[in-house]
Order: sequence, then C-alpha cells, then structure tokens
Amino acid sequence: LVIDEASMVGSQLREDLFAILPSNTRVIAVGDPHQLRPVLDTEGFRLADAPVTLTEVYRQAEGSPTLKAATKIREERVPFTFSRIADYKRGDEILKEAGVPVKWWNVEQAGSELADMIRRNNGSAAAIVGVHTSRVLLNDCTRYMLHGSKRVDGPVVGESLICRRSFQGSPLRTADTMKVLEVKRQDFGGKFGMGYVLRVSIEGSTWENEVAVLDLTWNNHYGVDGWKPAYRGLIPRSIENEFNSHCEEELEEYGAELGRMVGKKIAEYRTRKGKEPSEWLQGIWQAQAAREIGAYALYLSRHMVAVDTAYAITCHSAQGSQYKEVIVVADMVDFLAD
Repeated sequence: LVIDEASMVGSQLREDLFAILPSNTRVIAVGDPHQLRPVLDTEGFRLADAPVTLTEVYRQAEGSPTLKAATKIREERVPFTFSRIADYKRGDEILKEAGVPVKWWNVEQAGSELADMIRRNNGSAAAIVGVHTSRVLLNDCTRYMLHGSKRVDGPVVGESLICRRSFQGSPLRTADTMKVLEVKRQDFGGKFGMGYVLRVSIEGSTWENEVAVLDLTWNNHYGVDGWKPAYRGLIPRSIENEFNSHCEEELEEYGAELGRMVGKKIAEYRTRKGKEPSEWLQGIWQAQAAREIGAYALYLSRHMVAVDTAYAITCHSAQGSQYKEVIVVADMVDFLAD
C-alpha cells in the first residue's frame, strides 16, 4: 500500500488503517516533511526520520529562480511577508536575491498582463494569488479584457472556470478546472431561480460534461457574517441546508413517473448493449428526466456545481496545476488588493 501526501495522515487515521490491513501488507509512506502537519492530530508518520530522502528537485529546471527562493525560505525559515521577526529578512528581499523579478501592479495592469499571457499561451497561463480579494478582483478584470463581459453577464463560451464546490453526484471535484464550450439560460423553478446549463471540458480529460450553475451561486458574495470575497461562487447556505428535503419531496411527487422514464432507457440499453447499465449511467438518465418534468432538485443533485473564473486562483487550489506561464501575486509583498 503506497500512501501519498503522508504528512497529512494523523495518528488516529494511521491506527485505523493498520487495524484493517492484513498483517503481511507492506506500507510505503511518501510525503514532504516540510508540509503542514495533520489537522487536530499528531503525525502518523515521522517523515523527518524517513530512511530514504529525495534531495534532487525534478519539478523545476536547474537554476530556477522559483526553486532558489523556495529553498532559501525553507532552509533559513524566512517568512514570506513584510513582517520583520528577529534577524529574518523581508520576503521581497529574499525574492530579489534569488533572482525572482518583483514588480508592483495595480489590478488593471495585472489583469492586462495576465490577459496577454493567456492569449499568447493559448490559454495555458494563470495568476496564483494568496487571498480571495485578489482572486476576485483580478479574475473580473482579466475576464473583461478577454471576453468583454462583466460578472453579472454570467458565464461565457471560452471562459476558464474552477470548481469551488460540488455535490456527491457531480462529475466535477473541488479545484477541477474547465473550459466553457456552451452556455444555455435555464429557469430552475421557484426554489432555485434562474441559472445556466453549461457544457464544459475538464482539464486533463477528453470528456465533456454538463454542469448547472445557479444565479444565486454565480453571484454569491455573502455568508452569515456578511460580504466576503471568499464566498464568491459558493453555494448559499439557504440552498444547501434545504437541498436534501427538496429532493425527498420531488422523489415522493415524481418518483413513479421518473421510474417509468428511466425504465424505458434501461430496456433500450439492454436491447442495444446486451447488458445492464451502470448505476452512474442510470443516475444521469434520472437527472435528465427530472429536468424534463421540472423536478429540478433531483436534476441539480447530479449536475449542480459552484464555479468561479479560473484565470486567477488561490495558491491552495493550484496544487498539481501546470501552465506555460504564471504570475505569482504575493499579495502582501508586491500587490495589495484594495
């Protein structure tokens, strides 16, 4: 059994894991000892004491200024901030010493530069930011320069999106990025209001998927404690808290009709393929049938996602992403979002 990101495995999870494994199982834990420790628990694997350590970096080219800066910050424990602590140097000084260009932009300049990068790299460019305020402002500015569209106009064809929240039945996972191929306006009824049905291609996949975005989600900036950029694009609690009860009500009202519609699809599939359709495929058929008869909670349970523009993304959502060109917005060093 190979466990990746082992720094996130706590003692309790490790105990639970070994309790169910056969005694002859060999476990290999792989991780970074410099990563954050498990939340609300002690380390399950002491990576600092690992018998094998990778010392050569393969993800960046030899001499990469980004690699030099990261190594210096890690080895010397230099905080990446303007704050002065003891004899530590300022974060911007460390970057300059390592050869990383440091340039201050206001949001219009940064948006213009990012839009140009995206065009010349055929979409393979992004800005990595630290805080949600920068993400929201830079996305809206870049989006307007690329598509001539404001946020209130809704998603547009060609736009790059990131999934911020999905339900269990959704084809997307949190932090998946996608490109919009088609946009259709949709009325999801009195419980959910207006929204959009999008056809999207997910990064790293050849599949196209259908997702649903509500106006209430697309335009959401509010939580229980008022307006916050971090809430932008998330599903409002007013919908999430009542969602399961809406689905139960629709199953009671439309269950028999949905059963007949899906049953017809299953019979056709058996005749055509000579086998039973998967549960996943039956779920898709039920969702499409629900949309046809106006059972929108059941449709949304399979297709609803919360998305936001993905030209600027926060650093914690960017792990594993690859781009030809990147702007790193060190919010408290060279760019103050205001």
